[in-house]
Amino acid sequence: MTELQYKTVLVSLPGIPELKVTDFESSGAVTHIVEDLTRESPIFTTLKDPKVIVDLGAHVGLVSMWLSRLYPAAHIYAVEPFLPTFEVLVHNLKQ
Repeated sequence: MTELQYKTVLVSLPGIPELKVTDFESSGAVTHIVEDLTRESPIFTTLKDPKVIVDLGAHVGLVSMWLSRLYPAAHIYAVEPFLPTFEVLVHNLKQ
């Protein structure tokens, strides 16, 4: 099995300061997620003070990080079943 390689990406999303996100070197997922969130951000930014947010299939935690800054009072649960990705998720959410 090959050792996983990581990269750090600076991400700009609507409504928050720039985020530093760790992702897998071979993955383009963060880029695709940023494109989707930029296009679909009104869906998320018009919520009225959510108390709980569940991020199923949280990948490396980018959406959870963004929503935690948009809604700091919300309890956010990030679920990621794949252990290597979950470990990166935990790393990112500790920032």
